Amino acid sequence: QSDFDVFVSLSCHNCPDVVQALNLIAIYNPGTTATMIDGAFFQDEVEERKIMAVPMVFQDNNHIGQGRMTLEEIIAKLDSNAAAKDAEKLNAKQAFDVLVIGGGPAGNTA
Repeated sequence: QSDFDVFVSLSCHNCPDVVQALNLIAIYNPGTTATMIDGAFFQDEVEERKIMAVPMVFQDNNHIGQGRMTLEEIIAKLDSNAAAKDAEKLNAKQAFDVLVIGGGPAGNTA
């Protein structure tokens, strides 16, 4: 459960993709919200958070990224330990002593 804020500008070409990615995260994760904030209308918040470029993304009031980001990149930032988890899963799998490559007669005979 998280609250995402994304500061945008209506003239920004990258902002819609980031907003849509955060909306997808919010739709598929109950209790998670995504709020789009047009910086032109909330100058006090822009100055308070020192926003110099958009889109700028905050998770629970902590800056997590800015600029063009895909859904995959946002998720990677949220799950910073994903690579270690994947390596652990691979290491937990059963190891084999013999690997047979090929499906022809020689591979079947082996």
